[in-house]
Amino acid sequence: MLSIAGLNGDAWHLRKTNWCGEPTEQLSLDGVTIDDENVKHGENLIIMEGRLPVKGYLTFSIWLFPTFENISNSKRGSMDDLSFGIESLIQSFGDTLNNDINKSIKLGDVEISNESTVADLKNYILTLPSLSGISLPSIRYLRLQGLDNGRPSRIIRGLSNTLKKLKMQSDH
Repeated sequence: MLSIAGLNGDAWHLRKTNWCGEPTEQLSLDGVTIDDENVKHGENLIIMEGRLPVKGYLTFSIWLFPTFENISNSKRGSMDDLSFGIESLIQSFGDTLNNDINKSIKLGDVEISNESTVADLKNYILTLPSLSGISLPSIRYLRLQGLDNGRPSRIIRGLSNTLKKLKMQSDH
């Protein structure tokens, strides 16, 4: 299907859209025709960049949103271990954050099973190379939030909840 649009490779995927043009259901590209995918006349499809995760897996981009407290603590020179690690991480991305507290930092991408728990996701996030300089006493010190239109929204709670139960969806 992507060859019709002149695209090739696995860096693209097709999705159906809802009534207001937002991407919804992902379409399979494994030798399946549009008829097999039950696409009706008049439905809109959108071509999105990015590789689809394996069925049953989710992909997330992990972002750090420095808070005003993080930036003001770094100016005060707080030296406890946790604050120092976060300050070092923020400072490693430059002084531009001191001017714009709404700027976010991309820490990396993770791919994890939808049957994994929130605790599994937090542990996986802590293995990202950009977080190697931070030592947290417990994963309970790491707060996860979903993004809605690029802004932090719903807090992801319950360490024993599965991502499937929380109805988490991949970024792509």
